[in-house]
Amino acid sequence: AYFGLFADIDGDTPRDRMRDLFGNDEPLIEAVLQGLRGSVRRSDVPDDVEIMRLATENQTHSLALPFLAGLEEIAADAPEGRLPLDEKQRRQAFAFAYSELPDPALRWYARESATYPDVAADVLVRSVRAEMRSGKSHLSGVYRLEDNVAVARRAALPVLESFPARCATPQMRALVYLIETALRHCDEAAVLELIERKLDRRSMNVAQRVCWLAVGLVLSPGSYQSRLEEYVVGQDERRVRHLAHVMCRGHFPSRLSGRLEAPALSLLIRVLGRSHEPGPLGAPAGCVKGFIDQLASMASTEATEAIESLASDDALEPWRAEIIDAGDRQNAIRREAGFRHFSVEQVIKTLEKQAPANAADLAALTCDCLREIARTVRRGNASGWLKYWNVDSYNRPEKPKPENACRGYLVEDLRLRTKPLHIDVQPEAAYAGDTRSDIRVAHGGFNVPVEIKRSCHRDLWSAVRTQLIDGYARGLGADGHGIYLVFWFGDAATCRPTRGSGPPPKSAAELEEHLRGTLSDEERLKASICVIDVSVPDA
Repeated sequence: AYFGLFADIDGDTPRDRMRDLFGNDEPLIEAVLQGLRGSVRRSDVPDDVEIMRLATENQTHSLALPFLAGLEEIAADAPEGRLPLDEKQRRQAFAFAYSELPDPALRWYARESATYPDVAADVLVRSVRAEMRSGKSHLSGVYRLEDNVAVARRAALPVLESFPARCATPQMRALVYLIETALRHCDEAAVLELIERKLDRRSMNVAQRVCWLAVGLVLSPGSYQSRLEEYVVGQDERRVRHLAHVMCRGHFPSRLSGRLEAPALSLLIRVLGRSHEPGPLGAPAGCVKGFIDQLASMASTEATEAIESLASDDALEPWRAEIIDAGDRQNAIRREAGFRHFSVEQVIKTLEKQAPANAADLAALTCDCLREIARTVRRGNASGWLKYWNVDSYNRPEKPKPENACRGYLVEDLRLRTKPLHIDVQPEAAYAGDTRSDIRVAHGGFNVPVEIKRSCHRDLWSAVRTQLIDGYARGLGADGHGIYLVFWFGDAATCRPTRGSGPPPKSAAELEEHLRGTLSDEERLKASICVIDVSVPDA
């Protein structure tokens, strides 16, 4: 009744409950409370070793609750001073608290454990070790560690050191709690040394090995990522569940969980995301979402590469929308982090069509060069447009050349115009998901992809978005910029314009206008449309 363990006894405080129990008989209540205080000094109270032994056998000594209640009353009478306890009584108090704890809010515990942390830690370690040796699944003393930092700092690692290599499944909850406590309060180097000693034990069961590898990943991603990946990926699905139990509880200190780098986050997303689909934001679906958001918040190129790789993983199809959204956010963060105001000299160079200062400048310069090529093709001599056609023996155009041949001529012309600025023009540049753009124009660490289509291509109207905007323009150094280039062959019998949502275009200018109209205002800021007219001129 004193500790509120009887449901039919009302009262918010111990004294209120005593009044309910004894019918407001104040003299009787005082006599009872005096008796509880006196129980602390009784000679028949067992010592701490006996209290621990009884706990391992699930037995409660008849003086356990009276002793703890008496301490509460003594602490209430001495709110500032030390409790009048000798060494034996102090050890008895800690042993009862760790094994018979009826209520986490014991008034005396915080004061005594702060004043005597070595004693409190010693009793806690021996109490938990006794429970572990007896095979108990609920290790009650473990959950007292967080009540006092000084005790946690002294006790967490010794308890972990003694944790059995082959523990019962219910004990895993206590193990994870112990590890989280050690990560908060103990020296990281000491924890890493303990992890290595633990992993050296060949008899360790699967659940615990996954747990220690996961903790190693949090503390030292570079050292443990490959070891965790080798042990979990492609193995029994139970190992993935054990990993989720450790990583998705959400109790790791933020200073450590925030330390995970892009490769480690990518591994966790890939492993856990394949086994858990998006859903309510509880563990583990919420955990995967959190890792994706963490990856999206990074400004590094490693994070960009990781997101691109995850987006192309078919096994993560349920998460693709989340990952693509993360890629958009990460690109914006990376651009913001990498933004620098240009000097007057750099601005002048850009205005004078000298070396570009960023991906936007490079895209604009490339577009300008392509339009110059388009004008030359159309207004120059016949060889300008004719080289894009297969001809008969009289050098008359018969049918358009394949896209690759057209690209080859364009690359040669573009190189001639950009060579003075040391701009690199390469065909077939590799991008995420083992895809390739037709041309990559690069300079100074940034690049612009160019996707090419003939006007009769079946994907003429969709490729600007599916291939360029949603694909290549997301690549490293592109900053979202890209160029969609179309060779217009007119109404040639072997290459008639592909129909879109309306009537087929009748000229290169009309096609360019229609293609630009398929883009949103935001997309038009980054995706440039250029149509080169290589049709047979009217006679």
